[in-house]
Amino acid sequence: SHYQIFIDTDGTPTTGYSRGSIRGVEYLVEDGHLYRYPDGATGWHWGDAIRSDISTDATSTQLTVKVPLASIEMNDYIIDYAAMVLSPDWQHGHEFVSHGALDTLQNPNDNNGQVSVAYREAPKALRNPLKGFMGWNTDIVSTPYFSMYKGIVHWNDIENRESDGVEKIIDYSNRKLFRGNYRGKSGVRVEESNMKVNPEVIVQKESSTSFMPSDMDISEHNNQTDAFARRVRKLVEKLGKAWDNDPRVGFVYMGIVGTWGEQWSTPIAPNVQKALGESFEKAFKHKKVMVRLPHYFHEKYLKEHNNRARPNWDFPSREYTEYFNHFGMYWDAFAQDGLDGHGGEAYGNLDTINVLKQIQVWREQPILGEVAYNMSYSQLPDRIEYGVRDDSMDQFLIDKTLQKERSLEYLKDYIFLTHATGLSWIDRYNHNNPDEARAASILQKSMGYRFFIPNATYTKKVGDDKKLHLKFAVKNLGSAPFYYRWPLEVSLLDPQTKEPIWHQKVDQTDIRKWLPGDDWDMQSNRYRIPAQTYTVETDFTLPQSLEEGEYILAVAILDPAGDKPSVRFANTNYYKNGRTPLGMVGVGVDPQGTLPAFDEIGGDPGLRYNIANEDGSGTNTQNTIDSLDAESDQEMLALNAHGHFAQDAHIIFFIDADNDPNTGYTRGDIIGADYLIQSNGLYRYPDGAHGWKWTKVANGGVTRVHDGIATVKMPLSMIDADTVNFTAQVSSHDWKHNTVYPEMISYQVPQDANTISSIEASHSKSSLHLKMNGSFIKGSHASFFIDADNDMQTGYSNGSVKGAEYLVEDHSLYRYPDNAKGWKWDKVGAVETVFSSTAIISSIPLNMLDIGTDINYISGITTADWKTNVKFPHMQKYTLNTDSVTFTPEQRLMADQIISVFENGTTELQYAYIEDIHDNRGYTAGVAGFTSGTGDMLVLIEKYTQIKPHNVLSKYIPELKRLDKIYAQNDYEPSEESANIENLKGLVGDWKIAAKDSVFRNLQDDIRSTLYFKPSLKIAHQYGIRYPLTLLCVYDAVVQHGIDGVVDDILKHIDVPSPKEGGDEIAWLEAFNAQREYLISNFEDEEKTYYRVHALNDIIKQENYDLKPFTLVIKDWDNESFKIPSHAKSKTKL
Repeated sequence: SHYQIFIDTDGTPTTGYSRGSIRGVEYLVEDGHLYRYPDGATGWHWGDAIRSDISTDATSTQLTVKVPLASIEMNDYIIDYAAMVLSPDWQHGHEFVSHGALDTLQNPNDNNGQVSVAYREAPKALRNPLKGFMGWNTDIVSTPYFSMYKGIVHWNDIENRESDGVEKIIDYSNRKLFRGNYRGKSGVRVEESNMKVNPEVIVQKESSTSFMPSDMDISEHNNQTDAFARRVRKLVEKLGKAWDNDPRVGFVYMGIVGTWGEQWSTPIAPNVQKALGESFEKAFKHKKVMVRLPHYFHEKYLKEHNNRARPNWDFPSREYTEYFNHFGMYWDAFAQDGLDGHGGEAYGNLDTINVLKQIQVWREQPILGEVAYNMSYSQLPDRIEYGVRDDSMDQFLIDKTLQKERSLEYLKDYIFLTHATGLSWIDRYNHNNPDEARAASILQKSMGYRFFIPNATYTKKVGDDKKLHLKFAVKNLGSAPFYYRWPLEVSLLDPQTKEPIWHQKVDQTDIRKWLPGDDWDMQSNRYRIPAQTYTVETDFTLPQSLEEGEYILAVAILDPAGDKPSVRFANTNYYKNGRTPLGMVGVGVDPQGTLPAFDEIGGDPGLRYNIANEDGSGTNTQNTIDSLDAESDQEMLALNAHGHFAQDAHIIFFIDADNDPNTGYTRGDIIGADYLIQSNGLYRYPDGAHGWKWTKVANGGVTRVHDGIATVKMPLSMIDADTVNFTAQVSSHDWKHNTVYPEMISYQVPQDANTISSIEASHSKSSLHLKMNGSFIKGSHASFFIDADNDMQTGYSNGSVKGAEYLVEDHSLYRYPDNAKGWKWDKVGAVETVFSSTAIISSIPLNMLDIGTDINYISGITTADWKTNVKFPHMQKYTLNTDSVTFTPEQRLMADQIISVFENGTTELQYAYIEDIHDNRGYTAGVAGFTSGTGDMLVLIEKYTQIKPHNVLSKYIPELKRLDKIYAQNDYEPSEESANIENLKGLVGDWKIAAKDSVFRNLQDDIRSTLYFKPSLKIAHQYGIRYPLTLLCVYDAVVQHGIDGVVDDILKHIDVPSPKEGGDEIAWLEAFNAQREYLISNFEDEEKTYYRVHALNDIIKQENYDLKPFTLVIKDWDNESFKIPSHAKSKTKL
């Protein structure tokens, strides 16, 4: 006999070879030969065998085939397989397909306590929310797949006079719109059947009917009067207040004009066209709005084409495709060719498909359709049959569409071609007919999204640290995205009850981004661009109170209305009430059990969602946010929300202060929020936090509401980026009704003021280098004034400038003439000045200056228009000792980067670094290792607070002073008491926030210079050092050990003469490093830092005494190398 074994390695039935019940096979083993199914192949085309030596052991009752793991591509598991045995003449055979739960081969290697598991796609179509077959009005769940229906609303039922308020719409919705027939019961609330309603307001069913309010005539609709346009605006405003935040509403049809609201029987005049487009866009921020031809209501189109009425039928040409992103599309003649008498809108025409492929509207907006069986068609026997205006004929044609394979394939192709989310009218098929039920299952699987989890990796045993890691893959096997940001939840379930013991949302996951494939190939029945595999990976810290034991790890997508599981994954591993189990996890124990038996995924009547009130209302009718904006001055940022707010409403602003969506709090349309402001104060979101956990930063009633405007203010010092993003939420007094503005608004913080935080000077053998630190506007002019003779009574004086003989202005050097008065300068020549947003450095050749040993200098900065000038407040003194060493700016950068490598393993200066390295110094932070237990961190934060009083670090000053006092009482020796960090909770996160502020970074540089570099220069001058390399070694020692104590001991114990004493500098340097290495050995906490001295000794061996660019190699780190200097990120941080 012959045998064939089919292996599916990715769990996706839409990829690989398929035939009958064998679906999605990547590999075939046939009589000892191994084949791989080529990508893009169709039919029985396996190509050549990739191996012909597959081991086979056979008896009359058992066949064992051994496939080497190295020969097949699999993610540590095999998902499913099928086997077939055939007679010697290949004419007869028997097939077995493993339709059980999981036939899984897991990775035998335990990867750091992680286990990988694969899953199988459920073969059934699912009733999932906001997709698939759509009903009409009260036809709730007349088929197994209904999850939404079109709710037709007569205008005069919800507003009979203009004075009628939104309460009438809400009352009608609760009594009529949101109730229907379900499982044999009438008047059932839609939330109890997990149903959504897509409402549409109409004024006519046929041209002879009218549902206009009593204070208007149908002629105003027919004539498209200005009065009608005005009433449309008012009506839509009320509809938005009633429906935009109601969880029972799925999508909203624009409707209103024309019979059945389809906007073709009555030509839309420009005034009404504009009223519809603008009012629906303004009223519905949280719901997708559906319209037949959405580009006609786009803001840009309205502005450009407002002088002509819209034609009755006019599918968009390519000219208008850019206008398709505001509203979703509703095709009322889906997939049907040749609409006789209405030329232009050939939805079935492939050119139309090409236009849709070009505009890709489906990525942002849903496409819904209606298979209109009452239209007149030429007969299309291979597609959808023609119809006439007769209900019995309609039903006949619906049945034929689902019974005829060609019609079914034609309709399925158009669903995938157009990425359609849902269809109506065809929903009236006979689900008791087996052929139609099978076809309906195919169409339901095709429409909208279909999420499948092929595999997952997770922590098998959770230890004492309560850390749980989870990583799983997701593919969208359907035709469209899910269009709302519903939360993903991870949970641990009780193995007996399958109820959650612990659960947490994965805030950073946006399921709207799980897109299907694209570019449907009707021949091979697959997308030419396959669906991407998305990865969800996250870590959790389980509560310490969670009892030891075995739990079921599960995931679910929640409906935000009540946070109940709703969207189901298309996996066979399913438990009723909406959760997908991934495997068994042990908390404190090794899991011994297996997953309990799975539940049937087909129908699950337990799924439902909640609304706010028992009376059936779920809206926030009194509170709406229409728009957001911001403004700022030099100190404060003001955020404004415009809308309608009840007197007792709660208003919250969420602020992304670092312009980074990956940090901070995320939930729905709130993305990356670092701060929250509400009426009782300002709160910060801690680093690493999950869920609703905020730390209060400041008290006060910071929110004020008046005239429909809510305003909050916060100090600009808390903003850590040029762009701030924010949104707002308004809640009812009891917090039951919440409205969030549906997007984060970006505001560019004006950079309209130059600031100088510090100035400094250095020199080399040939040049004087002057530097100012601060925040500088692009295009500003820099100036340095130099008192060259150390006599402030001579030269130019004005304000804080005293006795200046020289002026550097941008790239030019000027000299002040003797006996001159006023602003009169003679140009000397060009100099090099380097500008950045945080530092400006001028290098003046010494041969251009007539200066002595001591000079005084000051800097200024002027806006590009020369109107606003800022000067440093006083002259600074600098001593030039041309016989002693100093660094050029590049050498200083090299030195700082080398020390950064020693401290942090990177050349990028680590202003945001902070960690307790357990060296009895508390937290070590920043570019120079400022510590909380030795006083230098206190100095830095105090200076920062002097410049920016309301910074995030100022609250730690009292505790740092207490620790510094302990340090002083212990003769400035580190101790466990001074290293205590218990009262510094939050410092790690706040330090990282402050490090994004250029002022704080510049202060780190300044204090590093004051505490470490300037003392190093003093030592260099004291001992007559002339080589930059020697200065580097001294500087590194001072940074690591401090100027007092260790470095003093090193200098005292050097037994060779210094350069100042006539000795050889290199011999003195080698003795310095040897003594340093000896003393390091006496400090247990610093034993691991020998690499610093070893690396510096290697530079000595290279004879790079002048510290020229080179590659630093740390031999103690397995020869890890660093290019010095590295200009990638540190060039502007000199």
